[in-house]
Amino acid sequence: MNDKKTVPLIKYGRSLVWHDEFNGNKINKELWGFRRTMTCPIAVYDNSEKHARIEDGMLHMQVNECGDTYSLCEGINTRETMLFKYGYLEMRA
Repeated sequence: MNDKKTVPLIKYGRSLVWHDEFNGNKINKELWGFRRTMTCPIAVYDNSEKHARIEDGMLHMQVNECGDTYSLCEGINTRETMLFKYGYLEMRA
């Protein structure tokens, strides 16, 4: 069951300027980027679809245990793609 709702274009008198509904089958690299913000000495970083992918209109991020280490993606962010000075952000996670 997917009860996902679309983001309204106008809310509280403000216009929507950026969004991602995850409608495709791959992460949109024009909207999202991978960047490591923390480092873990027992982690192996792998940005493949094994660790970050789109399924059923949702972003899935996965960590895998590999003995004494973990494999995961670096982290997904909008640092280089969503830049504005004023506004409000809303998300469902």
